[in-house]
Amino acid sequence: MCKTYKNFFFAFFFMFIGPNSVASIELTDFESYLNSIHSLKSKFNQINADGSISNGVIWLKKPGKLRFEYQNPNSLLLVANSGFLAIIDKISNTPPQRYLLNSTPLSFLTEESIKLVNSEIQYFLNKDIDSASLTIPKINNKINGSLVINFKINPIEFDGWVLETPSGDVITMKLLDPEFNLPFKDESTFGIGAEIQKHMLTISN
Repeated sequence: MCKTYKNFFFAFFFMFIGPNSVASIELTDFESYLNSIHSLKSKFNQINADGSISNGVIWLKKPGKLRFEYQNPNSLLLVANSGFLAIIDKISNTPPQRYLLNSTPLSFLTEESIKLVNSEIQYFLNKDIDSASLTIPKINNKINGSLVINFKINPIEFDGWVLETPSGDVITMKLLDPEFNLPFKDESTFGIGAEIQKHMLTISN
C-alpha cells in the first residue's frame, strides 16, 4: 500500500478532544441538522499529508453504511456495512483489510441518532461568520489523534472533515456538491461481502 493510502488509512481511525467548549444550547442546531441527514452522496477532494490530492465519490446511508470510491488514484475502495469496514486496494495482491466500523471516528456520521446535547460525552464547537467546526471527543483509550467535522453555516451544511494522526499528519476531506437524503434503492452500493469476494477472485487468478 502506497504512502497516500497509509496516511488515509491511519488517519481514518483517530480522534481527540478539542480545546474550546461552548454552551450546550449552541449544539442544538447542529444536532438537529446531523439527525436530519439520512443519506449522502458527494464528490470529494482529499488533501493528503504529503500535499498530494486525491478525489472520488462518497456514499453514506444511516445506519452504518459507507462507501468511498477513489478515482484518483482509482485503485482504493472503502466499504462499510453490517458493523464492518473493508479497505480494498484493487491493484494489490493482498486480501482486504477489515475492521469494526465502530472503531473508526467516521462511524459517528453513520449513527441513526446523534446526540450532542445532554450527552455524557462533551462535544466542542468553534464558530466564525460563515463556518463552524465540531470536534468529536475521544470515547475510549484505544483511539488517539483527531477528527473535526466542518460545516458551512447560514444555513448549516455538512462541508467535510479534518483528520490528524498522532504523528501530526493532517488529512483534509472537502465535499463537493453534496446531495442529501436521496433514496438508495440499489443496496449493492454498500455490498461489502460482494466487494471482498470480487477482490479475492481477482487475486486468486
